[in-house]
Amino acid sequence: RLFAGECHFRDYDAEVRFTGEKAVFMGVWVLPNANSLDVIKRVRHELELIQTALPFGATNLTASDMVSFGGLVIGGSAMSKLQSGESVLEQFRVPMDDTWKYDSENGATMTAFKNDKRLRENIEAMQKFIYGESYYKE
Repeated sequence: RLFAGECHFRDYDAEVRFTGEKAVFMGVWVLPNANSLDVIKRVRHELELIQTALPFGATNLTASDMVSFGGLVIGGSAMSKLQSGESVLEQFRVPMDDTWKYDSENGATMTAFKNDKRLRENIEAMQKFIYGESYYKE
């Protein structure tokens, strides 16, 4: 494991201040087999990643979840992909372009697939994105 430390938040309701401003307290426990300096460097890097990502959107993830996911990124293949310029995130949007239309029923506007074939295309593509293959059966 590259990231040999454990991060978590002790109390989510506590208010922490640093030099008079609101702050987040995070405890880091270094595992016995880890190099403390390496763990500190990796935690700082993870925090930089979080700071970089925060302005780009809102999330319902807790701070603890974000730190856990950051640890997975640092401990997995994502870091080497980032360093080589490869993408580490993939996305898929449903409904896919040109497969849907706006429709209305009883005065309510909704998004609807153009036909059953387009619905099937979306289901198959989503399954391939998630599982690597489609399990769609008619």
